[in-house]
Amino acid sequence: MPKNISKFHYGLIILALLSLNIVEQAASVINGTIPGMAKAFPQQSLMNIELVTTIVSVFVTIFVLVSGAVVKQIGQKQTAVLGLVIAAVSSIVPAFANNFTVMLISRAVLGIGIGLANPLAISLIGVFFYGDERAKLMGWRSAIAGIGTACMIFFAGQLLEINWHTAYWVKVSKRKN
Repeated sequence: MPKNISKFHYGLIILALLSLNIVEQAASVINGTIPGMAKAFPQQSLMNIELVTTIVSVFVTIFVLVSGAVVKQIGQKQTAVLGLVIAAVSSIVPAFANNFTVMLISRAVLGIGIGLANPLAISLIGVFFYGDERAKLMGWRSAIAGIGTACMIFFAGQLLEINWHTAYWVKVSKRKN
């Protein structure tokens, strides 16, 4: 632990860095909403409905490449925070949206946020930690991502019992209709 920060701030840094790894897995937890969305948007083809899940990956791929340029402009920490904010806001839009185009755009924007934050999940661990501590956090990184994804899938499934919109609240809280 660096000598110039408190244990509390040290713990927050670890929590924030490990949270980045959960965000990169978050896009797929709503796959269970596809049948409900297909019923809600009968004018859309099943291919378009499924595009809601795949468009995220397309934009993640593009913005992983763009992330380096953004880091050069605003720095690593700011890029990670920007990516997380974009991902957090855009991920809950489908909980409110009744317009398919709005939902599709919000999922593309989610991909942008994940793409900006994703490359920094590992590199920021290297910025803040050294030696055995770095190696330990790299191991925890994978474990936390797996546990976080499993928990989000479980809660999204529970929220699907209410309706398909509520599954998008998996990162925030339960919503009552």
